[in-house]
Amino acid sequence: MHEVFQLAQVAGGSEALDLLVVLATAGAVALGFARLRLPPVPGYLIAGAVIGPSAVGLVSTPQTITGLGQLSTILLMFIVGLQLDMTRVRLGLFSIIWAACLATALTAALAWPVAWCLTGSLPAGLTIAMAMSIAATAVPLRTLEQRRELHSTYGRLAFGITLFQDLLAVGMLALLPVLALWSRAAAPTNEGDGLSVPVGRGALAIAGIIALVLVGRVLLPRLLRAAGKVGGEVLIVVSAAVALGAAVLSSALGFSPELGAFLAGFLLASTPFRHQIAGQLIPMRDLFLAVFFTVVGMSIPLVAFVDGWWVVLVGFVALGVVKVMGIAAASWALGATPRFALLAAVTLAPAGEFTLIMLAQARAAGVLDETQGGYATAVVGLSIIAAPLIVRLGHAARWVDRLPCAPWLQSSALRRGHEDESGSDQPPTFHAIIGGFGPVGRAVADRLERDGARVTVVELNPRTVERQVKVGRRVVYGDISNPGVLESAGLAGAGAVILTAPDDEAMLRACEAVRAMNPTVFLAVRVSVLSIALRARAIGADHAIIEEVVTAEAMADQVVRDVRRRRETPPAATPSVA
Repeated sequence: MHEVFQLAQVAGGSEALDLLVVLATAGAVALGFARLRLPPVPGYLIAGAVIGPSAVGLVSTPQTITGLGQLSTILLMFIVGLQLDMTRVRLGLFSIIWAACLATALTAALAWPVAWCLTGSLPAGLTIAMAMSIAATAVPLRTLEQRRELHSTYGRLAFGITLFQDLLAVGMLALLPVLALWSRAAAPTNEGDGLSVPVGRGALAIAGIIALVLVGRVLLPRLLRAAGKVGGEVLIVVSAAVALGAAVLSSALGFSPELGAFLAGFLLASTPFRHQIAGQLIPMRDLFLAVFFTVVGMSIPLVAFVDGWWVVLVGFVALGVVKVMGIAAASWALGATPRFALLAAVTLAPAGEFTLIMLAQARAAGVLDETQGGYATAVVGLSIIAAPLIVRLGHAARWVDRLPCAPWLQSSALRRGHEDESGSDQPPTFHAIIGGFGPVGRAVADRLERDGARVTVVELNPRTVERQVKVGRRVVYGDISNPGVLESAGLAGAGAVILTAPDDEAMLRACEAVRAMNPTVFLAVRVSVLSIALRARAIGADHAIIEEVVTAEAMADQVVRDVRRRRETPPAATPSVA
């Protein structure tokens, strides 16, 4: 427990120097990989292996930045849980759930014999097989976003599988104490390792996790509602405290702190505040990824890798074949077309964050020794490096179109093409986003809805959000200038954005964000004076409503009308009082 409270304490000269080396190397690698048009994550692993103690040794004692690495891991898992939006997979939900469970079981079952042969240990082989069966989250999501296929049929399928596999990984992490006992490595270790849980406390620990989830579902929405009313940076501060608090409680129950952080993020994902929180945290996600994967790369023993290169190569080939076969077979069996099943499988082929966390925890528990853990980590790194090539090969596989669909299912939501996802032949409804839901925003929304448009409101008042959600209106809580909030509101497919909040500076920031993310969307703004309107037009606003001009015109029209009426019909004389 004491170590958990020291996660954020990175102080002293050597720690600062090691952190500088890690960040500088990660930054240089990211620039180099960007020039080569390659994703930076594999480069972080390579950089960590090179600067680690088994190679150049620029960071000879990785323990000096272990606290920062674990803090990054905790916050990264919190963000991963926060991004798991169940609404993205509502179409074909039950098929996706069964596909995720079947794919995980098939992959683990096929990988266990291979891992057993390579490790010579049944519990070690099962641990590696279970860890490798969980797909990455950050890498596939980034791949789908870059290809603009996150909302396609196979993109929803891939996202749904990784979502539910992350939930299955929670159960796998909870099983690590049992695997540690099986491998005769459950002797008491450091208090903070989270795995020395006696058998008698197992049920109590699981009950504690369940209680943590149940209490979180009740208390977290109220806590965030109170923080949202205060505004400013309070919401993000409270959210970070929730993540670290859940990590501490999870560690106290005998599990890894990453498990608690993930559960906290997943609980917050069901609240209307998640868009604002994610929008503020996601810019930091890349920093957490860089530190996380670089620190993990330091654990790859390059010397052992050279000596046992064939073990890593066999493991990498087996991982790719087993995962593609398992995910594709499960997806096909649950209704996906052969092409969609293959595309989802190649997207999810690399192992990822939960795999590395489970391997690290297994090494800490003694289920895996240093060599086995190093080889397994190297396999994960190779799978991430090869991910773009595997995806390209999957998209180029035309022969798969000749294969039949599962004959036991006549139809399935997982067979719809990207162009047929609306479920009808009607053209898609015009989508408008309204920033601010005061009297002006409400009037514009009502008029657009009467005209047949689909309206999404972005609002920072928690009470307004709750009221509008209850009446069935789509509302996103957050700042309209936050790119994450705009993405959640559906800016990529919107036809118009109308900014009605009476805050000129916030409106200008929102204009810049909207134009950067969607240069072609129609953008109308409400401004107070002409000078602000000119600035908004310069940024990219298509139409600006100037309050002082509109007020002047409305007042002139109403006053002239009333004066004319009084002139034509003079009021009756007031009777005199005697």
